[in-house]
Amino acid sequence: LDYIAPEAMMHFVEHCRANNGIATVERCLLHMDVTIMDFDSILTLLRANEMYSALFYVYNQGLNDYTTPFEILCEKIFDAADTIGQLTNERRVDGIPQNDFEKYGYKAILYLQSCFCGKTFPQGTEIPEDS
Repeated sequence: LDYIAPEAMMHFVEHCRANNGIATVERCLLHMDVTIMDFDSILTLLRANEMYSALFYVYNQGLNDYTTPFEILCEKIFDAADTIGQLTNERRVDGIPQNDFEKYGYKAILYLQSCFCGKTFPQGTEIPEDS
């Protein structure tokens, strides 16, 4: 399955959200041909549901844009920093982010690492020469 119509995607997202499976939507999107999707509706959906890996994928693969998704994520990092108050040096032993600031910051670091290594995020394939 390479494509889902916007209306069907909206129903799929609602179904997954009702069943606490929004991550399923993101995983599915990472396997679709985003060059034929309605970018406005899919990008709105991804931002509203904080599916940033899929947002990177759509911008990178569909629009050949590597900076805008990072800027979007930076906005979320700054918003999270404003609401977190005091940052602490305490970390969980299991490495799971304790708050949105850490979660978004970690994703931003992974994205930058991939880009600097010439890889797409999150797939890890080579960025095409013409990008």
